[in-house]
Amino acid sequence: MTVTDPHLLDNPIVFANRAFLEMTGYSSEEVIGHNCRFLQGPDTDPANVNEVRDSIANRRAFATEVLNYRKDGSPFWNALFVSPVFDDKGELVYFFGSQLDVSRRRDAEDALRQAQKMEALGQLTGGIEHDFNNLLQVMSGHLEVIQMMAADGGGNAKRIAFSAEQAAAAAAKAATLT
Repeated sequence: MTVTDPHLLDNPIVFANRAFLEMTGYSSEEVIGHNCRFLQGPDTDPANVNEVRDSIANRRAFATEVLNYRKDGSPFWNALFVSPVFDDKGELVYFFGSQLDVSRRRDAEDALRQAQKMEALGQLTGGIEHDFNNLLQVMSGHLEVIQMMAADGGGNAKRIAFSAEQAAAAAAKAATLT
């Protein structure tokens, strides 16, 4: 949890609880008096940052998830909930912020999406494999007919040509599956 003072230059943190300090790895001395931007890093989405800025500027509550960075440089997904605090006269006094590390949940969601992609890919390749095996059976059957006719010593030239054409057509179709 953090509290910022919008009446001070750059809306700095004026209070940070122990959970926030443990989550980020910073000490109270490193946090107090600084804007929360120090948590941003190279992969922090500018759209999320703009959403935060707009909500603060318009003095409205908001919730978002933003990629932040700990003191040691390691990234974490921060579920950020910010609310303005007004006095009895309706004047803005502070912004209250609640943060929660949701990295494990995000990782689990990413793993689930990846597993779903792999399952879909498996189904696709299974279908292609089935089609390919069917075409191989067609080719194999026609080639067996050709071999039997050739082994008999003469065979019907039209039948051999037909079987060869069918095997070639199946091979051409199989080539388009890859």
